[in-house]
Amino acid sequence: MIDVHNSFYDGIYEVSEPIKRAYCAKHGYEFVEYISQAPLVPEDRQSNWSRVQGIICELHRFDWLFYLDTDILIMNDEIKIDSFIDDKYNLIAGPLPSEGHIMTSGMLIRNCRWSYEFFLDLYAQTKFIHEPYHSPAGMDATGSPPQGGYYFEQSAFHFLYDHVPKYKQKIKLVERRHFNSETKSYKEGDFLIHFPGQIHKARLMKKMLQGGTQEMLTSAHPVNSDDFRNSLSSSYTKIHRIKNVLVRKK
Repeated sequence: MIDVHNSFYDGIYEVSEPIKRAYCAKHGYEFVEYISQAPLVPEDRQSNWSRVQGIICELHRFDWLFYLDTDILIMNDEIKIDSFIDDKYNLIAGPLPSEGHIMTSGMLIRNCRWSYEFFLDLYAQTKFIHEPYHSPAGMDATGSPPQGGYYFEQSAFHFLYDHVPKYKQKIKLVERRHFNSETKSYKEGDFLIHFPGQIHKARLMKKMLQGGTQEMLTSAHPVNSDDFRNSLSSSYTKIHRIKNVLVRKK
């Protein structure tokens, strides 16, 4: 299992890291932490993209590598990562098309040539550093795109899935409850819960670990998507001016 993050997420990592380490220890998995200290190339690239570097750097050491965002908590430690492996595919992500757009917050990746080609190709989609992608599958009856579109590396993933058959045929999408349960969709027994775009997410994550209720989750206040995107871009720009390399924490 790999977690890639930067100092912007230190407070959140302090909440989720012990849970992930304990889970890995229970099932005999290795936990890998990468800290993004870049500016990435080009320098105006958001640090979301650093997960791609972390995956490429570590994939060669494993048969399968499980990536999880820092703001994800494992809630059901009886579920093993192995149970999601499907040898007919090289990458497993979610959610299902009927549940929403593909997310890069949780991905299970096979160590093979296809995976390296996919993530290198994904990283090369620099047009999505500043432009959202609107999937044809997300258009409404009038042909209008979904509000906001998809951003950053998530846009690049979705674009390749929609337009490159050799990638789409080897990507398996699974139900949201497996890799992408969020505050409004989480149900007891789900493998994990994700807190994307939440105000005071570290505090909310701590409350969840202390026995938070479904009512607490459904009353959580998400950040407006455009405001959140602008805030992230501003914060990442400041971080990138200081940091200059992707390193593995010793």
